[in-house]
Amino acid sequence: RLNSIFAVDVTPQYYKEQQDIQEEVLNQISQFSQVMVGNLNNLLTALVPNVSLMKSQLPEDHQLQSYLTTMERSLEQTEQLVKKLVNYDLEEVEKLQEVNLNSIIKDLVDRFQETFEENIEFKFSLDPGIPTLQLYPKRLTQLIRIFTQNSLEAIKNKGYIKISTQIVHIKRDGELASDMFYLPKGKYIEITFEDNGVGINPKILPHIFKPFFSTKIKNEGVGLGLFIAYNIVREMNGHIFVRSNPGNTVFFVYIPVQSDREMQNVLPGKGQTAKSYRILVIDDEYNIRSMLKEIFEMNGFTVYTASNGKEGMTIYDQHRNEIDLVILDMVMPVMDGKSTFREIKKRKKDQKIIIISGYSEREDLQSILQNGALAFLSKPFQINDIVEKVKHILAN
Repeated sequence: RLNSIFAVDVTPQYYKEQQDIQEEVLNQISQFSQVMVGNLNNLLTALVPNVSLMKSQLPEDHQLQSYLTTMERSLEQTEQLVKKLVNYDLEEVEKLQEVNLNSIIKDLVDRFQETFEENIEFKFSLDPGIPTLQLYPKRLTQLIRIFTQNSLEAIKNKGYIKISTQIVHIKRDGELASDMFYLPKGKYIEITFEDNGVGINPKILPHIFKPFFSTKIKNEGVGLGLFIAYNIVREMNGHIFVRSNPGNTVFFVYIPVQSDREMQNVLPGKGQTAKSYRILVIDDEYNIRSMLKEIFEMNGFTVYTASNGKEGMTIYDQHRNEIDLVILDMVMPVMDGKSTFREIKKRKKDQKIIIISGYSEREDLQSILQNGALAFLSKPFQINDIVEKVKHILAN
């Protein structure tokens, strides 16, 4: 009698399945958060400028000024929270740049160390063989800042923070043997952030990348740090893992050496004097359209408005030779911003267009900016911001 035994190593597949489950949950949370943020942005975009308008229309000693100031401060706090979710707590859309990863790490930590307590020791193991890469420097800086701050909060007494970089080659789909993390085959930059803090309880480890999750009892923040870090890494097509034991925690970030994503960054300029320009505002939110119409008419512009792309194109075709600038929302019913942008450019290639949006797919935004949109303004925005940007664009 012959007995045959076949052994198959299912470990890589197991870790892949576990990671897929976690990533699916986090991606669903991220998508839900972005949709909710988009709706909140629309409300803020109507409220923020209108409160400012009311303040400016009333005498400084009016009894309502104090109430409006309180409202304005509360709206500013909400606006900052929304920006954290919309664009990783960064001020603007970013483009790829040639960067030296090790230099970014060293420069940032050198600036940090000026404010650190003497009980924190920084260690580095930076691979000098890492080439100059096409990366997003501001997002990368934000990522380093988040993990450094996370380590500082974990260290209760004397401790160390160690940042390492190296090139990692994964020759076939599978796990990293030393840590049992699943990575698709390819070439990666590995960045690790290690500390000897208190460690993370295994029960809460699967939840640390969720938004508003925090282990701190007294938390002045809002628990968005690691959620932002997860989304930054995901946006770079990378992977993020954590290994934690009492007295030691290591975060692992893997960024593909080759990245095919690029975003256009257009900086605002100083304002110029408004002339008798004509503007078409296309946005499905009535409050936003009416608010923008009032603001620009107060600044001497003639303003047309439309509630969706189809309606906007009808107005544009009627006044094509008169319209100097189109302010275009991205997410609209009937005909969205991306389709409307294409139609406008077909009719008038050099038409000046500004994109406004509370939430939109980054690929769509990237495509529009690369194909001729002059600027992007994230909702909500202040009155002065959009007026100055419009004046600058029309004057150039």
